[in-house]
Amino acid sequence: MKWSTFQQSIKDSLNSFRSHRLRTALTSLGVIFGVAAVISMLAIAEGAKQDALQSIELMGLNNIYIVEKLLSDQETKEAKKKNPEGLNLEDCQAIQEVVPQTIGVVPVIAKQTTVRTQAATLNGSVLGVTPDYFLAVNQRISTGRILHSLDEQDVQRVAVLGAEAARILFPGEPAVGKLIRMNGNPFRVVGVLQRIGRIQKIPGMIQRELDKEIYIPFSSMSQRIRGGMDRDRVQAIVVRMNKEANIQSAGDLIQSLLQRRHRDANDFNVIIPEELLIQSQRTQRTFTIVMGAIAGISLLVGGIGIMNIMLSSVLERTREIGIRRAVGATKKEITKQFLTEATLLSGVGGIIGLVLGILLALSITWIAGWVTIITLWSIFVAMIVSVGVGIGFGYYPAKQAAQLDPIDALRYE
Repeated sequence: MKWSTFQQSIKDSLNSFRSHRLRTALTSLGVIFGVAAVISMLAIAEGAKQDALQSIELMGLNNIYIVEKLLSDQETKEAKKKNPEGLNLEDCQAIQEVVPQTIGVVPVIAKQTTVRTQAATLNGSVLGVTPDYFLAVNQRISTGRILHSLDEQDVQRVAVLGAEAARILFPGEPAVGKLIRMNGNPFRVVGVLQRIGRIQKIPGMIQRELDKEIYIPFSSMSQRIRGGMDRDRVQAIVVRMNKEANIQSAGDLIQSLLQRRHRDANDFNVIIPEELLIQSQRTQRTFTIVMGAIAGISLLVGGIGIMNIMLSSVLERTREIGIRRAVGATKKEITKQFLTEATLLSGVGGIIGLVLGILLALSITWIAGWVTIITLWSIFVAMIVSVGVGIGFGYYPAKQAAQLDPIDALRYE
């Protein structure tokens, strides 16, 4: 099609739309809502995918977590009859000795407590960990340093703060070198971690606000904060595995080992991040397919609307088609004219739907707090599909117009 002919086709299409504004607008709604649904749903799916992936990556794909199981009061009583100690340091040692290709075993004690400074108070989670913990979970230091083996060995009163904890406790000033107090014990801040900016939600584990957490040496937590008969008990164990290790087999071995040590008390969960990642990807694929199908139905309805209006347009413009054929227009030119109208109608609807979809995704993030990510490929797919709908559903009416007999068309009233 020559450029001048194409321009004339666009002009004729716009004139046709102006003549039937309401009908054109109503017909476009199907494509608009369909494209908006594609954009917003893909943004939700991509956001959920990235959110789950980041949460799992923070755990470390080469790690295995053993955490205390949340039990009812009756279940707790039954579990304590079989295994009064719960998860403990001896379990850590057994895992280190029995499980092959283990790089390190990190015990974790967690305690909700009030942390105070001269200027602020924070009710947060304090974790007693060994220095290997930060390497295991890929947490990096922003200022200062992480915990050292000498801190653990000498039961030092030192602490590393999450970024948000540092901001709350020491607003507008550096935290490193300052003192915080927990359970009456002073701790000197030696480091502040990089901001993670997320809440970790992992099945089988308590939801964690990572940036608000405070980390002290495991020995200090055990002896200075908790003490008593439970000083060897832990809430979680992080097992760092070699990259070449079979994580699933190691997880099964740990499960069997601890079941035997705990006399089948069933008081712990073994969590494998790699397994969670696979499950998350499988769920996301299903989620994306379902939402894509819903959006596809909307586009199908929009396509049917376009076909309907184009068939009506052919019927209304039968005499016009006859005149154009009589003055020399070919079947091909008639086909291109009506196909241009259908494509333009769906294309404009697609652009409006694109804007609406982006606004909808942003609104979902603002109102519901869900993570939504709009990708270039989703925009590309949505626009290609919208134009494809115009071409696909506009071809039949265009062909019908081209097949009209010029003489019969001129006689049509």
